[in-house]
Amino acid sequence: MAKNQSLKPEDIAKAATKCTANLAKAQDFMADRKYKKAILVLEEAVEVAKEANLAEITFYCLKALAQAQRNAGLEKQAEKSESKAVELDLGLEPAKAIGLQTEQEKRSKTEKKSDTQLDKQPDKKPEKPKVKASLTALKAMTLDELVDGAAEPAAKAVPVRPIKKDEKEEKTWQYYLGKSTTTRKYEKKVEFCQKAVKAARKEIGKDWESKYQGIFWKALETRPIMICLAELARNLRWEDELEEAIEIYEKLMTLNPDDNQGIRYHLAPALLEAGRYLELEELLRKYGSESHAFLLYTRALWLFTRDGVTRQADEALLRAFKRNPHVPIFLSDIIEMPEEIPETMGIGDEDEAIAYVLDNGYLWEAPATKWMADVLEKELFKAFAEDSELISEVLFELKLL
Repeated sequence: MAKNQSLKPEDIAKAATKCTANLAKAQDFMADRKYKKAILVLEEAVEVAKEANLAEITFYCLKALAQAQRNAGLEKQAEKSESKAVELDLGLEPAKAIGLQTEQEKRSKTEKKSDTQLDKQPDKKPEKPKVKASLTALKAMTLDELVDGAAEPAAKAVPVRPIKKDEKEEKTWQYYLGKSTTTRKYEKKVEFCQKAVKAARKEIGKDWESKYQGIFWKALETRPIMICLAELARNLRWEDELEEAIEIYEKLMTLNPDDNQGIRYHLAPALLEAGRYLELEELLRKYGSESHAFLLYTRALWLFTRDGVTRQADEALLRAFKRNPHVPIFLSDIIEMPEEIPETMGIGDEDEAIAYVLDNGYLWEAPATKWMADVLEKELFKAFAEDSELISEVLFELKLL
């Protein structure tokens, strides 16, 4: 790929620096299992590198993007990114020129590592590479270093009892739902949840919708199918099958208008993500008196996304913050997040904030995070006066996201 003559050397250097910074961000996101955020910054890096005709860096970013997509369970997208990298037709010499190792070299080095060396500090986590925003740092890195520490998505808690041996043999809904929590690929999670739904339907019998009309969830025998459908919808959303997930959520709320499962808390952000604002507005109006972070922060983000910076959006965000002030802190990534959603939570507590951010944090992108920092700056310092240093870091990160 020839150099773009219309770009000045300083512009090319800026593009390389931007790509390096995005790669560093992606590394941190992947280490924290925030794969959707990693994918977003890597996609931007690919575009910047392409625009500057930086073939080697484009190759590097595409390989990292494929890894992030694979970790998120997006196999098809990962294959496309890999194919695009191959299309650049970078041979061994160009790869060496930018510090990339060939697969053969990496395998050879890996095989030479001693198991005893790895066992010396079993409890110590691998340190993340410190990436400087310069082309020199980029050339010195290998692809392995970029994605070092990036783990597979964690299995999240599902309210089902432990699976017994005989249940495994019978392949009941509990068996399949249990399998969905142990696999790390969202594509597989969806597959197991679909099998769980099928098994639950078989258990409840034919004409179950009409048979239990008006008493869903109250009739204990209806709970398995509803639990399975809810978990299927949740995993479909993570698999980017958003419309199908919304359809299931809406069906569950139709079956059980009292919404004992709390489906509204998942439906609201899903509608926001899908851009179905009229339906979201109707849902939020119906549950407007509730003070759950999932609804309040979704409403604030919706108003900002729809109208930009307005008094109404600011007031909605301030109300959400007063109900749960912990959300901006966890959203900033300053504090390490747990791997799994808390099994229990209370209105306004840290567990509720963690649950919200783990499931919906990726919806908060710039400039929404900067808007959050600007609106909540004084309130954050008041609420966490004893941790002013922490709040300064939180605000700094929110403005950079």
